[in-house]
Amino acid sequence: MELISSIHHSRNKRTPRAVGETQSAYDTGRILGRGSFCVVKEYLPKKNMKSKKSKSSDEESTSTSFLLALKQPRSDLSSKEKIHANECLQNEVAYLSALDHPNIIKLVSTTQEEEKIDKDKIIMERLHGTLREKITWWDDPCTSMTNFRYRQRQRHSFSTKNPLWNTRIQILSDIANAMEYLHSKNIILRDLKSENAGFDINGKIKLFDFGLATALRNENKVGPDRYNFSVDGGTLRYMSPEAANGDPYGKATDVYSFALLAWETLSLSIPFASMSTEEFIHRVIEKRSRPKLNPKWPKYLKALFTKSWATNASYRPSFQQIQRQLDIDPVAQKNVQSNSCLSWLGRCRS
Repeated sequence: MELISSIHHSRNKRTPRAVGETQSAYDTGRILGRGSFCVVKEYLPKKNMKSKKSKSSDEESTSTSFLLALKQPRSDLSSKEKIHANECLQNEVAYLSALDHPNIIKLVSTTQEEEKIDKDKIIMERLHGTLREKITWWDDPCTSMTNFRYRQRQRHSFSTKNPLWNTRIQILSDIANAMEYLHSKNIILRDLKSENAGFDINGKIKLFDFGLATALRNENKVGPDRYNFSVDGGTLRYMSPEAANGDPYGKATDVYSFALLAWETLSLSIPFASMSTEEFIHRVIEKRSRPKLNPKWPKYLKALFTKSWATNASYRPSFQQIQRQLDIDPVAQKNVQSNSCLSWLGRCRS
């Protein structure tokens, strides 16, 4: 309850200023990402401010700006949609202000700190590509045709001697670690998917988009890990059956979403990609269809998937159990590919 109280308190307090600079010294750049309600843009020092700086100060400012992004509602929203977008942003500020984990995006500031700027924008650390983009690159590396056969062998090898396999397992382990942290604070994310996980400049995976995150409160509890919510959320492709049906749910709903994200990361395929909404509801929610498991994957991993996306939420493991299964042994840990965002995203977009 201590964290929940701090989240409630953070809705009314100011967050730290952006890297010691006044926000008027910054301006928005190109669009980095776009969701259903919000857009994320580069947050850069203004040119007229940069021109007055010394070379060393200018380099520092450029380095700093490379790490900042601004999130705000989309300009094409209806009045009702904008209200919802602002509520999600306020929710995101409340949670990110109270959380501290190496695999969760950092909130830097809110534009509420300057009265002359709109109060519906937040400044965060900048990420450089999503896990979804990285999966696409792994599946079809756009600048590595000379090493195509080598990469194809890596793609279809599931041994701990394979750096690409170990890299993907490590990413999933880090995400499970972040989710374990959230669940230890009685918070569920409710929108865990490959498009809501990205990489910082050092290649560390981080969860972002906490607009639908919510705390589990005793007054909403109707059974073991079952809570009623006034507002549901999430992306249908990754949504647990209980959430999709509008039934009470809890932490296990995030575990189901993680299983779909993990399958996507390891198979390099989008789950249920060819299904229409009606077909998805019939086959996945009603008939309990799940993605096909690769018979070459390790037995422990196939068992983990089967448990994690079980229709009965009580059969699903906790994130602590999941992470224990995904932990890479020290020998394999040394055989992980460099994950710097500059080594893949920049080349694919050049």
